[in-house]
Amino acid sequence: MNQRDISIDILKFIAVFLIINSHMDALYPKYKMLATGGAIGDVLFLFASGYTLFLSNRKLRFDNWYKRRINRIYPSVIVCAIIGTLFSEKQYITLLSMGGGGVNLS
Repeated sequence: MNQRDISIDILKFIAVFLIINSHMDALYPKYKMLATGGAIGDVLFLFASGYTLFLSNRKLRFDNWYKRRINRIYPSVIVCAIIGTLFSEKQYITLLSMGGGGVNLS
């Protein structure tokens, strides 16, 4: 059994922190430059994930790998969506505004 590489976990933590922080520009109204680093975080996270996939010796089929990802990611996505909806200031969310289609219905 291979030991877990803590340095990759730290790199992923830093990447996730940078990504989340880049979405928090409302917390820094006077200092918007503090809410940067999202692109760097994306690159770091994708690098670390690709590195761990490259080093893994498991021979998973793509469909099994995809099912594992869905089962691992979507429960937290659903919980975050529910919490975000409950605590949202706006009582409606339009698909066009979420997709950035450039159409403003309000």
